[in-house]
Amino acid sequence: MPRTTLPLLIAAALGLAAGAATAAPAPEESTSIRVRVADVDLSTETGARVALRRITRAADTVCGDEADSRDLQRRAVFETCVRGVVDQTVAQAHSPVLAALNGTQEHARLAAAN
Repeated sequence: MPRTTLPLLIAAALGLAAGAATAAPAPEESTSIRVRVADVDLSTETGARVALRRITRAADTVCGDEADSRDLQRRAVFETCVRGVVDQTVAQAHSPVLAALNGTQEHARLAAAN
């Protein structure tokens, strides 16, 4: 039975909330968004690209939509959150093509940052 959605979860208690470095530990909270993938073929590069875009957009939302933050520490926390959520979700998809594409995207991001 093919997967029709992939869950995205992030726990605030992991220190991913803004100001977590100085605040007391946050209570266990999580946000969940379902990403629809029933209409794409995760065994093809084209389908995996569509799914990865959807996963990344949802991760942006789950992590707080802080992409435009000018606070470098907050931006770093946001980017770490997005990367973790995307990696976790891709692993749950059990798609070698999606996993390979996610790894390639990560290498491209690192090269662009340097």
